[in-house]
Amino acid sequence: MFGIDFLIVILYFALVIGIGLYYSKEKDNTSQYFLANRNLGWFVIGASLFASNIGSEHLVGLAEGGYIRGVIESQFEILAAFCLLLLGWLFVPFYMRSGVTTMPEFLEKRFSSSARMYLSVVSIVAYVITKISVTIFAGAIVIQSLLGLDFWIGAIIVVVLTGFYTIMGGLKAVVYTDAVQMFLLIGGALLVTIFGLEEVGGWNNLSASAGDGFLSLWRSASHPEFPWTAVLFGAPILGIWYWCTDQFIVQRDFHVSNIMPTNKKLGVIDTQDATLGNPMYDLASLVDDVRVKVPAQIKNKTYQYYLKNCSIKKKQIGLLKNDFDILSIQRNLKILGIFFRLYKRDSKPAYLKYLPYTWSLIELRIKNKIFKNLELLLNKAVNRKIRKKVKFK
Repeated sequence: MFGIDFLIVILYFALVIGIGLYYSKEKDNTSQYFLANRNLGWFVIGASLFASNIGSEHLVGLAEGGYIRGVIESQFEILAAFCLLLLGWLFVPFYMRSGVTTMPEFLEKRFSSSARMYLSVVSIVAYVITKISVTIFAGAIVIQSLLGLDFWIGAIIVVVLTGFYTIMGGLKAVVYTDAVQMFLLIGGALLVTIFGLEEVGGWNNLSASAGDGFLSLWRSASHPEFPWTAVLFGAPILGIWYWCTDQFIVQRDFHVSNIMPTNKKLGVIDTQDATLGNPMYDLASLVDDVRVKVPAQIKNKTYQYYLKNCSIKKKQIGLLKNDFDILSIQRNLKILGIFFRLYKRDSKPAYLKYLPYTWSLIELRIKNKIFKNLELLLNKAVNRKIRKKVKFK
């Protein structure tokens, strides 16, 4: 039996190390490393949120708490379902409009650099003393129990392994490792439940032996540990802090893709700057996205598909083409300023790589004869050699 346990653990370690090595090839900039280029789907992010909250401290600590105090121990985890809805509907849109990548960065924009430093130091110290130390401790106990290794050897294995795939692969490695762990956690929990109920003789025997109130989620106001007043009014405050403002959880939501398919339709998550206006703005934003290089054939096909499937009279098509070109140029001129500001003011050089392609998109649309004067102005104001580093194809 020891040989099978050891083999399973080794295979799992090899898997997470492989994930770290695979995604280490992609961390070429800060956005890629810390935010996975904001290009992850809803399932992976949901799996990461699930697995991030359930670690070795839950499998060991909460399991013990549930055995001693009953299922009331799970009240905070049940609260998570409501807090995550609040996170997605209220907090995440606000964070994304702020353009931040971490919670300390948000405090710096809202207050000062001192506030950012304060939260960073407090968060690091608190996590080392509480969550990280408890996670390492519980993980070491699990390795000691399964493999019979010394406690400190187990602790070192946990630290080295998690540190390796996190440092090598960045947040994308962490998220995909979490997704793998989600299936393992759910599958393991189901197996433990099935075998556990079989061991005690079924649910009826468990209920009879547990005693009155053991399976209840509601305790009296005089209960020394879980009075209903604290569960109903106190726990939500703690839940909102943990699920909606804590960096460990919130950072998972910063790397979601803004546009993703859902039920054969496109869903928009980041609605920053979303207002009513010319419908060509949305089309220009999609076709001439500065972060995604799309071949001319696909651009034209997308444009024609839009015209074919919307209620536009033939005599208006020419005017809409002008609108499209105007809005594309207006949007990308704005992006040039924003991205350079992010580099100059916020020290984010990763955005500079998008500038040459942004210029090429402007030059593509400025061929329209209505921009004759604008083209002369841009040629006079901006060195063409700078704009020609990346040519549109």
